[in-house]
Amino acid sequence: MKLLMFSLDRMILEDGSASQKKIIEYVAFAEEIHVILFSFRGESSHLIHPRVFIYPTSHYFRFNPWYFFRAFAMARTIIRVRNFSPEKDVMTAQDVFPTGVAAYAVRKLFGIPLQLQVHIDFFKARFRTESLMNRLYFLCARFLLPRADAVRVVSAEIREYLVDVMAIKPKKIALLPVFCDIRFIVDAAPRFDLHKKYPDHSFLIVAIARFVPQKNLELCIRSMDLIFASHRNIGLVLVGSGPEEHRLRSLSAAGSAHKNIFFESWTDTAVSYNKGADVFLFPSWYEGWGLAVIEAMACGVPVVATPVGCVPLLIENGKSGYIIEHDDAAAVAQHIRFLYENCASRLAMGAFAREAVLTRLSYDKTAYFKEYAQALAIAFHGA
Repeated sequence: MKLLMFSLDRMILEDGSASQKKIIEYVAFAEEIHVILFSFRGESSHLIHPRVFIYPTSHYFRFNPWYFFRAFAMARTIIRVRNFSPEKDVMTAQDVFPTGVAAYAVRKLFGIPLQLQVHIDFFKARFRTESLMNRLYFLCARFLLPRADAVRVVSAEIREYLVDVMAIKPKKIALLPVFCDIRFIVDAAPRFDLHKKYPDHSFLIVAIARFVPQKNLELCIRSMDLIFASHRNIGLVLVGSGPEEHRLRSLSAAGSAHKNIFFESWTDTAVSYNKGADVFLFPSWYEGWGLAVIEAMACGVPVVATPVGCVPLLIENGKSGYIIEHDDAAAVAQHIRFLYENCASRLAMGAFAREAVLTRLSYDKTAYFKEYAQALAIAFHGA
């Protein structure tokens, strides 16, 4: 089977990155992998493995007509030159907009079976109203998903919406979360001691996320203002980057706890931060799955999170962490104070969190790749 992928993940161009390694590992079930990468810089096509080819679109402006045409033209050439066949080869698109739009056009012209992936709960009202792009995503999802040959989702909630609301046949849908090597995280040694970096704070809260509206990181900052009133040795470390950074820094500087809030640059390895954290905060408005939660729990850290993605599945309220409402800074502060004042309870929660992910998400790579290939194979069934 040859696989044509439409991707937004520019990290696959970075040598040694987790994204690149994952793509290369897919050769376990595909004879060739061709990745059309929606990128906005001047990268050129190249090989990252003898059987893995990357083709950046290299556009400098997003979503103009040439952006989509470029991806379509690349796919047309790949299919013709590499002799793709509708009977044995398959396409997959990382989302329904923008990659799914180009992939669907290719599907219509060449008949190559198409799997669309859904990594976000696009049906949530907060998602739809957040931006024009999100609105386009929602509209494309409503149009394209019923027309795809197969759909891969990362959570049961997304699958239920597709079946119950969009009337998509269950046999067309594969539920396969994002892979996380939990045992590797459990056994990994931190590269630094987070508490030594912040010796004036005996208790550290960590949040690792892109600085975008979806992540609702201002709730962390507002909660710190409440915590600071009674506990001045508790610190908050926000790890990430993104368009919201300036606003978040300004919000932090204007609050009473500004000296206890620290910003650190994005990292592709969260283990050192998580293993030095006393609590992990995850206040997102919406998520598809929530890999950051799983990574934190695997490090033995209790999580305080909103009920999105994998959170309701993995967190037992009061046992492995706390589930809070999206805008409830008072509840965050209350739970943080409790965990600070009750060390034994915090350690027990962390141990239970680690055991929960080890028990419920016990994939190894071989089993995961087998399920990934089976999810792609659904596209051949014409369900």
